[in-house]
Amino acid sequence: MLLGVGLACIAIPIAVHLLMRRRRKPVRWAAMRFLFEAYRRQRTRVRLEQILLLAARCLLVACIAGAVSRPMFGRGRDGGGGPRDVYLLLDNGIASGLRDADGRTDLEHAVDHALTRLGKLESARGDRVALISLAGPASAVVLPPTSDLGLVERKLRELQPADSGTDLAGGLALASAERREEGAEGREIVEICSAFREGSVGRAAGLPPVGAWRQLTASPPTSEAAANIGIVSCELLRPLVLTGKGEGANSQLRVRLFRSGSNADAPEITTVRVFAEAASQSAPAGDSTVKWEPGQTEARATIDVDPSSLLLGQAGVIRAEIDRDANEFDNRAWAAVSVRDHLRVAIVGTRRFGPRPRINEFGPSDWLELAISPAEAPAGGQIAVETLEASRLNSSDLAGYDVVIVAEPERVRDEGWSAVGTFAGRGGTVVLFAAKTDGAQLWVQPAESALGLDWVVDREATVTAQSDRTLTAPEAGALDLFWYLRGELADLAATVSVERTLGVSGDGGIVLATGDARPVLLIRQGRGERGGVVAMFTVALDLAWTDLPARPLMVPLLQELIRGSAGRFGATGAIVAGARARGPIGAIELQGLAEGAPVLSAEAATGTTREPVRHAGAYQAIDATGGSLGVVTVLPDAPAAAAGVVPADRVAAWLGASTSGSFAWDEARPGDGGESRVRSTEAGPGLALLMGALALACVELALGRLFSHAASGRAPAAEGAA
Repeated sequence: MLLGVGLACIAIPIAVHLLMRRRRKPVRWAAMRFLFEAYRRQRTRVRLEQILLLAARCLLVACIAGAVSRPMFGRGRDGGGGPRDVYLLLDNGIASGLRDADGRTDLEHAVDHALTRLGKLESARGDRVALISLAGPASAVVLPPTSDLGLVERKLRELQPADSGTDLAGGLALASAERREEGAEGREIVEICSAFREGSVGRAAGLPPVGAWRQLTASPPTSEAAANIGIVSCELLRPLVLTGKGEGANSQLRVRLFRSGSNADAPEITTVRVFAEAASQSAPAGDSTVKWEPGQTEARATIDVDPSSLLLGQAGVIRAEIDRDANEFDNRAWAAVSVRDHLRVAIVGTRRFGPRPRINEFGPSDWLELAISPAEAPAGGQIAVETLEASRLNSSDLAGYDVVIVAEPERVRDEGWSAVGTFAGRGGTVVLFAAKTDGAQLWVQPAESALGLDWVVDREATVTAQSDRTLTAPEAGALDLFWYLRGELADLAATVSVERTLGVSGDGGIVLATGDARPVLLIRQGRGERGGVVAMFTVALDLAWTDLPARPLMVPLLQELIRGSAGRFGATGAIVAGARARGPIGAIELQGLAEGAPVLSAEAATGTTREPVRHAGAYQAIDATGGSLGVVTVLPDAPAAAAGVVPADRVAAWLGASTSGSFAWDEARPGDGGESRVRSTEAGPGLALLMGALALACVELALGRLFSHAASGRAPAAEGAA
């Protein structure tokens, strides 16, 4: 618009010229006839002088207008002379951390491409830029678009690879939402800067439609092959290691690996090293070797670890790492661990004083005490058990315990169930048994309400058919607490007979069942996967229901249930980077254990971080008093770091399907039509037009003086003197 106004001003000197040519009424005067003769002789020359002056003045106005508006003439593929909004979507997901033969990461190449695009823009023309980071979940770095190109350049250079996967769908959604909010349709360009490796593209079936853009462009996919091995998961079979008398303090660590890229079809050897870390200390805790077969892409390693010498009495982490390769961001993983002298178990039932009764007089609490603390167990063992009176149970009674076993649920009052629910919500393990009664199980409703379970439990027991009374052990579910017992579990279960059970339906891993698949032992995580483990036996501890209490399975079953579940007290399992971390309830922040690690704010009511966590590592959960609630671990998204090369036509089809506008590859390289260093004002046509206007002003001044004939009055005198 400014250019149009300037060009319209050219009409001013033309109008003045035409007005000066208005005809006047002639008045004849005899003495003027000689002047008319002279005018007729010079009329052609004077008209030429006027035309030259008019042209010079018109060009002067045009040059000034052009210099002020700075139009774009021939600016390449971006086209058009109007302002543009460019949305830069930069891939800094975990795959962008892969290094090439020159030691440069895919992210560095993507940043160079983005700077080249940035160098083609002009803030004075009205161009604006937005920057969106694609490390999952995608986030706005600079949004809405800004004309401060220097700011965008600084933010580009500050970006680092994250440990989460690439979220291109989320990035396009952010840009699309901002475009609609600003009403800028028709002037926007989306530029995706990525190497488009298999980890960024391969797992996505498609992108959501985002409407029509003026132009959707992307940097060409990389064609450089690379190899990568990453750690997918790192899990301790017993997160809580006990050092009291009894079994050793060792635990086993299961590490799962993922291989991708150019070496996937070749044999290879990977070394997995394990370290125990706590209080800024680190010590080797074991190692293992993985041998890859040609074509093998997944592998597992099981390593015996002994962290007791370093971590006694405190929480820490077990860190697994592998040989360094092209992408170092998925070469480490962490598992939370704590080392204690013993566990404390509370049995909620009937408290006895004096020696144990005869077996034919045993009640539920007696069977549990015998299984957890056998007569041959040494004093000061790894599990200390106490019996609490069920009818007087309250929240203060459960303080300091790791596991609560409700042996006589029919005797627990509402206040007691509320205490059990609070205990489970804070990460404690709760084990339920059916009531020893022939009537209705009236405890079911208050227990379901207190523990937040979605199981549907029958109120009365069902007699098991004679042919189905033998106990069976189905395949292990996602929460397998009996890994050490798994090889013998089926044989031990086959010796047990079940006479009656409570019917149960709903989510939960079935560990033991009758021959007709009726659950006998179910296990699940409580309260939205943030609380402790909840296990339910659908039988009562009574020989009229089952002979389980008198069978060899009883002791190892309860021992493994207590040891395997109690390690989750006050802590949570690992999550994958890109999600919100779930700490224990009551945590207000998660503090990274590594030097320079971030501090994440959390909601105390849920223990969940307020923002997604994009960087892997171990984090200490802190409550409002500054005390530690345990350790939360965040794993890198190793499958999203897959290093394979994706063909350009496949990527083009994938991207083009997301927009009804045009898509094209941006082949620009640093130095091709753009500066690698961004300037907010760049030399261009505006400077040339200003210089031209200055030259025309000088020419107009000279012509005006020359054509004014200022020296003509002195010419006759000079001729007379001659």
